[in-house]
Parts: sequence; structure tokens; C-alpha cells
Amino acid sequence: MDKFSWIKDLVAADRQMQEGMVDLNPDDDLAMKLEDASVDFLQDLKLEFLKVTSAYNQLSGATIGPVRVFVIAKTRVDFMLFRNGTKLVFSLQNGGGIVISYQMGITTGEDRVFSKHVLIPEMETFGLLKWTYKGHVVEKDYLIRFYMCQFVRSSAQMKSAPGEAL
Repeated sequence: MDKFSWIKDLVAADRQMQEGMVDLNPDDDLAMKLEDASVDFLQDLKLEFLKVTSAYNQLSGATIGPVRVFVIAKTRVDFMLFRNGTKLVFSLQNGGGIVISYQMGITTGEDRVFSKHVLIPEMETFGLLKWTYKGHVVEKDYLIRFYMCQFVRSSAQMKSAPGEAL
């Protein structure tokens, strides 16, 4: 996220007011800010997952294949981790919610969702934005560590049928 993007927004709003334009829909503005912040948050998550998967792959030498990060086509910022028929998908919902789901069965064409978590963006005091899960604040570093560990364990347990490509 650009550290000074809020100043650009402030300048644009100031120019509009000087030109006589008044925003009568501040709620829409809040919803857009939440969604835009979630886009930035997902982009940050993807970059961090690229770093940790690269480190994991270099250190592991796993025989079942490396953990890969893929962008999901025709979406704004969705991405997934993939290994051995297991996917961990991060996707943006309308309103800025972020859905994280484990899916298995990519080789059969019928994915089965095994778990699904939803992170909710919440505006706190003085405009501080936090993402929560079941009412608890989520810290990005701990989220990455948790999901990376869970994903490696679950993808290591998956066995592909003979002749199936990973």
C-alpha cells in the first residue's frame, strides 16, 4: 500500500469541493475504501507468500513437488497456493471480505472445499483498518505462518493416483 495515497485522495476531494462538488454518499466511500484496502492487503499477502514459498522450496527438497503460488485468472487479486492436488485459495468478496479456503480434487475437476475462513475488514478508531476472524484481530505475519504450515502438512498427506499429473 502506498504510504501517501491518502494525501492524494485528500487533494482530489479538496479540488472537488473547491469546484462545488459535494459527496452525498459517504457510506459508498467507506465501502470502496474497505474493498480497496482489502485489495492492498491481498497483494501484500501474495508477495509474502511468494517469499515464504520460495524459502520453503529452497530448503525442503520435497519429493512431492514444490509449493507454487498462482494468480487466479479473470479476478482482481485472487491467488492460490498449490501442491499435490491441494489448493489454498485467497479471494476477495464484495465489500472487502477475504475468503480463505482449502480445496482438494483439482485432478478430478471437482474441487471439494474442506475449510473456509472469512476475514472481515473493520474500521477502528481514527480510521485504522483491521481484518478480523470471528471477532479477533488478524496479524498478517501470523496468518501467513499459520496457513503455510497448515498447507504444507495437508498437501504432503495428499497422494495422487498413478499417472496423474500434479
